[in-house]
Amino acid sequence: MTIEVTWDARLPNLIRYTFPQRWKWDEYLAGFEQELSLAQTLNNERYDVIGDFLNSPYLPTGSGINLVYNAFKKSKHQRGLVVVVTNNLLIRTMVEVGTKAYSETRNAFATTNSLTQAYAIIKKSRLPIPQVS
Repeated sequence: MTIEVTWDARLPNLIRYTFPQRWKWDEYLAGFEQELSLAQTLNNERYDVIGDFLNSPYLPTGSGINLVYNAFKKSKHQRGLVVVVTNNLLIRTMVEVGTKAYSETRNAFATTNSLTQAYAIIKKSRLPIPQVS
């Protein structure tokens, strides 16, 4: 089974990755190419991403942090927030390590353990920042 990358109908400009139980980093890279293809249809508008790992208690071997960072650099001008949804402590820790290793990603990634919370995090991130007079 491969990683599914689609528009999420619950919010506009939201791409959702649904990870199967087992997957490989080359499948992630193929999914990232799908993300870029979807994003091209937005004429440089912001989009956000949910990475749904709820069915995937597993990370493949390899240097995933570097692969994700290199993908981040290719899309950072248009991509807003990436919310990783998982109950797996290892995956949560890898996100945390990645955001510490690459400081420019600190505000670009969040983790949670439910899709409901992921949608709420993204909605909140899209609110306008109040102007201080």
